[in-house]
Amino acid sequence: MKRIWLVLVCFCLLFTACGEKQENTGEPETLPPLPEPIPQTELFPDETDYAAMLSAVFDDVEDAPLTDFAFEVQGKTATLTAYLGTAEAVRVPERVGDAVITRIADGVFANRSDLKILILPETIAEYGNDLLKDTALTALCAPYPQTLDYLGSLWGIAESIGNRAPIIKSLQYLKLLAPQTETEPFRLPANSLSDCLGLIALELPEGSELGGSALANCEKLAYLNAETLTSVGEKALDGCVSLQELKFSGSLTKMGFAALRGCRSLMKLELPFIGSSAEKQTGMPSERTDFLGFVFGAVKPAFAKGFYPPFLQKVTILEGCDELPDFALYECVSLTALSLPYSLKRIGGRALAGCTSLKVLSLPEGCAEIGDAACAGCTALITVYNLREQIKIGQNAFLNCPLK
Repeated sequence: MKRIWLVLVCFCLLFTACGEKQENTGEPETLPPLPEPIPQTELFPDETDYAAMLSAVFDDVEDAPLTDFAFEVQGKTATLTAYLGTAEAVRVPERVGDAVITRIADGVFANRSDLKILILPETIAEYGNDLLKDTALTALCAPYPQTLDYLGSLWGIAESIGNRAPIIKSLQYLKLLAPQTETEPFRLPANSLSDCLGLIALELPEGSELGGSALANCEKLAYLNAETLTSVGEKALDGCVSLQELKFSGSLTKMGFAALRGCRSLMKLELPFIGSSAEKQTGMPSERTDFLGFVFGAVKPAFAKGFYPPFLQKVTILEGCDELPDFALYECVSLTALSLPYSLKRIGGRALAGCTSLKVLSLPEGCAEIGDAACAGCTALITVYNLREQIKIGQNAFLNCPLK
């Protein structure tokens, strides 16, 4: 009897469990919702000293012995015709005897899997074909003759592929020299280094000019000695998404449209002027180019807000600039610090309007005028230093600013 009752109890429990299972399958099982992707709201400064790293790569490499090379000497000049060594880092000497090395023949450093660092003297004025073909360099220091259209040609790569070829992606450090034989200012031609996807640090000679899209889409480029530049062409640094800081100097005279477009990691920017040049402009805002958004790709100040780098926090205007033009930094909402030069005499109308993160503004001693609505809508601005009675202040200059 006990055995029969035990069987009945087990049967009932089994039936109940099956019923519950069928009942639960009546509606689809509800899964917990996936978490929303977290937008990037903070960018941490990269403290790496790339300039020091670049120097260190080349500084410790000594001249290779002349026995590692073959030359053709013609009077006071020589052509490097072959490399016979096996070193990982090679510095080519400037001279063989009394002859200056001015040319490198075809394919001298081609197919060298052992070669990682190559330093060529500034006496070189001409390169042969396929100089670096199938050689995956990590670092290159070399003159850049104006006859060289784009970097990839040193590897014998067709222009249709350009600098995106896998063999060039290994190049991380690049130092370009002005050939001794050229007297014109050094100019990096249009598109010459565009799409160098592995390039991390670049050093250019003093007084350099950047052609249009010269460094476009160098997505890993973290360092450029921008203080040497005298002009920057249209879209020259377009898509350089790893640059966090650019320090131009007073030698800069011109910035092309969208020169810095897509530099979305830019946090600090130093400029001698705002916009395309230091020249005074007049006319309607839609016709002017003297506003910061212009260099980021905005065609007029009203559209600038969508073009500024989202993490641009500090802008420094260098000594010599006497005016912050109308709409200069209009609606630069990420801006937290603005450094103005002693030479500044005027802040234009709406020049800082809508800079909602700006908390402190320090006026130079020589500032004599603040235009209409210059700081209107700066809803975080609580302190303005050196705001004197002698300054001519326009209407609504500090509208909706919680000044204390």
